[in-house]
Amino acid sequence: MERLLHMIDYPQLYSLSIVFSEPKTLLNYLTGDTILIRLLAKQITHFYLTTEFNPIVLFESDKLPLFALILSLGKCLTGFTFVPCIRDASEDLVFNRPSTICVSSTLTNLNINVSSLDDCLYILDGRFHCLSSLIIDIEIIRPNLSIIDTTKEIPKLKYLSITSISRISYYHELVPLFHRIPNLEQLILFLFVKRIKSTYRWNPFE
Repeated sequence: MERLLHMIDYPQLYSLSIVFSEPKTLLNYLTGDTILIRLLAKQITHFYLTTEFNPIVLFESDKLPLFALILSLGKCLTGFTFVPCIRDASEDLVFNRPSTICVSSTLTNLNINVSSLDDCLYILDGRFHCLSSLIIDIEIIRPNLSIIDTTKEIPKLKYLSITSISRISYYHELVPLFHRIPNLEQLILFLFVKRIKSTYRWNPFE
C-alpha cells in the first residue's frame, strides 16, 4: 500500500478502506512518518479499518489502544468504521481510558464492533460530543462492570443501531441509555433476548 500511495499524489482522496491481516504490518504503518499517518492527519475524512486479529495484541497495556490511536491521528475524521474480526470479552476494555485521551471533536458517524456493553457506554459518556450516528455490534451484553458516567444526555445522536448475536438476559441495562438520547430519530435493535420468569415488561420508551 505504501508504494501504491507514493506513486502519485491524491489531493482529492478523502475516503480510505484497509484490511490488515497481520498485527506487525499495521503497526509499521502507524509508526514513524508514514503515508497513512500523513493522510489521516491532513485529508482523510472517512476511514474504514478491518483487522483480522484482536487489536489488543498490538500494544502494551500502557499504550493507547488502536481505536484511540486512530482518533488521535485522524484530525479530519468525520466517519470511522472499525471492525476487529476477532474480539474477546474477557480482555481489558478497548475504551477503558479517560475521556481526555480517547476523544474526537470532529467524529459524527461511528460504525464499530466492540467486546462488551461497557465499551458502548464509554463511547456514549460524552467524549464524542458531535456524534450523530452510532452503529455498534456488541460481542456480549452483561451487567455494567465499570464506573462509567451514564448520566449525560447525548443531544446530537439521532441514529442508533445496536446488535448482538449472543443470548442476553440483561437487556434492562440498555434502558437508561435510551432516556439519555432526547433527539433520537431512528433506533434499530437486533438482540437475542433470553426469556426468564419475570413480571418486568421492557419498554425502552417508558
